[in-house]
Amino acid sequence: MKKYKIFIKSIILSFFTSQAWADVPTFEVHGSFGGERADAAGISADGKTIGIHRSSAGGDYDKSFIVTPAGITDIGSLSGSERTALLAVSSNGLAAIGSAFVNQAESHAFWWSRETGIRDIGTLGGTNSYSRGISANGTVVTGDSYLAGDTITNAFRWTLQDGITSIGTLGGSSSFTHAISADGSTIVGYSLTASSDVHAFRWTEASGIVSLQTLGGNTSTARAVSADGSVVVGTSDTADSSQHAFRWTAETGMVDINIHGNALYSIADLVSNDGKVVVGTASFNNGFNQAFRWTQEAGMISLGSLGGGLSHALSLSDDGTAIVGYSYTDTMALRAFRWTASDGIIDLGTIGGNNAIAWDVSGDGSVIAGTAETAEGALHATLWKFPKPDPGTIPTEPEGNPGTTPTNPGSGPTENPSAEKPVTSPTTIDLDHTVATVFTQASNSFSAMEAQRLTLNKLQNFCDIERAGQTCYSLFTDISGFGGQKDLLTGFTLGHGFTDNFSAGVTLAHSFWRDLPDGFDTGSDNFGTGIFAQWKDKTAIGDWYMRASLATNRYDTDITRPKLAYTEAGTGESRLQGWSTALELGRTDNLNFHNARLGYYGGLRYSNLSMDGYTESNALFPFTYGDMKYELTTAYAGTNFTMPLTDRIRWSINLEIEQDVAHKDPEFDARADYIGVLTLDSDFSHTRGSAWTSVSYAVSDAVELSLTPYVTRTASRDNAFGAMVRLSGKF
Repeated sequence: MKKYKIFIKSIILSFFTSQAWADVPTFEVHGSFGGERADAAGISADGKTIGIHRSSAGGDYDKSFIVTPAGITDIGSLSGSERTALLAVSSNGLAAIGSAFVNQAESHAFWWSRETGIRDIGTLGGTNSYSRGISANGTVVTGDSYLAGDTITNAFRWTLQDGITSIGTLGGSSSFTHAISADGSTIVGYSLTASSDVHAFRWTEASGIVSLQTLGGNTSTARAVSADGSVVVGTSDTADSSQHAFRWTAETGMVDINIHGNALYSIADLVSNDGKVVVGTASFNNGFNQAFRWTQEAGMISLGSLGGGLSHALSLSDDGTAIVGYSYTDTMALRAFRWTASDGIIDLGTIGGNNAIAWDVSGDGSVIAGTAETAEGALHATLWKFPKPDPGTIPTEPEGNPGTTPTNPGSGPTENPSAEKPVTSPTTIDLDHTVATVFTQASNSFSAMEAQRLTLNKLQNFCDIERAGQTCYSLFTDISGFGGQKDLLTGFTLGHGFTDNFSAGVTLAHSFWRDLPDGFDTGSDNFGTGIFAQWKDKTAIGDWYMRASLATNRYDTDITRPKLAYTEAGTGESRLQGWSTALELGRTDNLNFHNARLGYYGGLRYSNLSMDGYTESNALFPFTYGDMKYELTTAYAGTNFTMPLTDRIRWSINLEIEQDVAHKDPEFDARADYIGVLTLDSDFSHTRGSAWTSVSYAVSDAVELSLTPYVTRTASRDNAFGAMVRLSGKF
C-alpha cells in the first residue's frame, strides 16, 4: 500500500514566534514530500490551507507546496532552478509568500495565489528581496529588498495593482520590516535614522513611515502589531542602556511597560488582536528570563516557571487570555506550558518522555500544538486540548490604579506563581500515533471493501437443470479469510428450467459469523441476494452456455479507530453496500479419457461498491471520513477439468485469471481540525488469479455433496483462503 497524498502532522505547528535569546527550531511535517525533509511554514485561519517548504539532501529549501483538503499543489518556481521557500500563508488561505531563486545567485520575494499562481515581486533595484508578512486577505505583502548596488536595504510594500514600492526610511540608509497588520494597513519594523540610530517605525499609506521614537536610548525595534494596526509593541533601549518592552498607540506614543529598575531588560514579542494584551520576555529579580503578560489594568505579570526559573512564551490566544510556550522544570527538563489567570502556569505533560514544547495555541485558547517526547525518546507532534479558558482574575501589581500604568517604582514585575493544582487538565494527543491509527483504519477499510466485492462474486451462484420443468437447488456454506478478517457465509440457491435450454434462479445468503478487520463491528443485517439466467445447449461433444447474473449486498458496521498510546478511539457508523453483474460464455467438451470433461469460459463482470463516510464521536479531535467508491469492470477467463474417481466420487479443478479493464479504486480521506487532511490510495492490484479444487460425492442420482477448497488473490494483494461445502440436487 502506498501513500497517495502526503499528510501533515499538525496544521497549526507552523505559527512560530521569534525569540530574542534563542533560535526556535522549525517543526518537521510528516512525510518529506519527495525531499530530505519538509517543514510547515504557514497556515490559514481556518486550518484548511497549509504551506510547506521542502529541503533537499544538502539542507537547502528547493520546493514549496500548498496543502488543502483537495490535495497538494506544487507552487512552482520563478526560474528553472526550482528553489522556492514558502514563508507564510494568508489567513484566508488564498495566498502565500516566500522567496525563490531566479538564478544561482539572486533570490526574489514571491507572491502566490490560487488564481494567478506564483508571481515575482521583484526588487527595489538590487539583486535580492525577501518577503516578511502578508495581510489576512492575502492582497498586501511586506518585506525587505536591496537597492541598486546591494549595500542598502529598504522595507517594501507590494500589491498586485501597485507592484513593489519602498516605504522609505527614517532618514538613514536602510529600513527593515517585522510585521504587517491583519488588515494590511500598517507595517512595522525598524530603520536607521539620519544620525545612524535605529528606531522602530510604523507605516501607513496616510502617514508614510513614522518613527515611534525610543524610551530614551538610541535603539528601538517594533516586533508585532495589532489586527487593525493601532497598537505596536517591541523593545527599546532606555537612557540608562537597559532594554525595555514598549507598547505604542497614536494617543500615548511609546510607553515603557516595564518601568521598574529591578528588571534588567524586557522584550515584547506578541500582542493580542485588540492590542490590549502584550506578551514577551523579561529578566526578573531571580536572574532568570521569564515570560510576561501585560495589560493596562494589571501591569507586567511574570508567568513564572515550572521550577527551573526560565520560561518563554511563543503564542497567545486571540484575546490574550491563554499563553503557551516552554519552561524548564527543577530537574531541567524542557516542558510545554499553558498559562491562564485561573490556573497560572501549568505543565502540559509529555507523551511518555521528559521533554515537550508548545508552539502555538488556537484562537479560543483551547487547543495547543507542540512537540513532545515519547518514552522511547522520539519527538512526536502533539496536541493538548482544554475547555475554553476561564478569564479568571488577573493578578495586579501593588498600588496600581485601573486605567493607568502602574507606577510603584520600588517593585519589579509581579510574580504570578504557578497553581499548585490546575483547575483543568488537558487531554494529550500524540499526532504521530494518531496518524498511524487513521492509516491503519484506511487499510482495514480497503480490506473490508475488497471482502465485499468477493462476497458479491459468491452471490452470483447458479445451479443446472437438464430439462424443462426441472428445479435445482443448492445449499452452501462458505468460510474464507484474508487480511485479518474471516467470514462464514451460508446461502440457498433455487433455480428452475423454463425450457430445455433456459433456466433462471435466485440466491439468498447471510453471513452468520464475521471476524472483520480491527475496529469493525457488524450486527445481523448482512444479507445478500443474487439472480441468474442461463441459456444452455448441446454441442456435438458437449454443451455450451451463456449466463447472466446480478448480485447485491449491504451491511451496517460500527467502526472504532484503532488505539495507540495517547490517541483517541473515535467511533462512528458506516454502511458498506454494492452490486455486481456478470455475463459469461462457456463451453464444456467430453474427453475420450475416463469420461473426463474439459471446460473453458470467459466473461465480463462489473462491480460497484461504496462505503459511507461519517464523523467520529467520543473524540475531542474527531475525524470526518469521506465516502469511498470502488468501481471496476473486469474481464475474466478460466478453464476446468473434471473426471470421475469412482461411480459416486468425482474430482475437478478450476483455474481462473481476471484483468480489470476499467477501474476507479477507493481513496481514503480523513480530516480533523488542528490535524489536517490524511489521504491514502488503495493501490489495488488489477490482475488477479484464483484456483479451486473440488471433490463431489453422489448421495443419490439427484443429490450431491461437495467440498471445494480454494485460494484467491485479492485486489488488496492478499491471498484469500477458503472452502465451500455444498449440498445440491434436482427434482
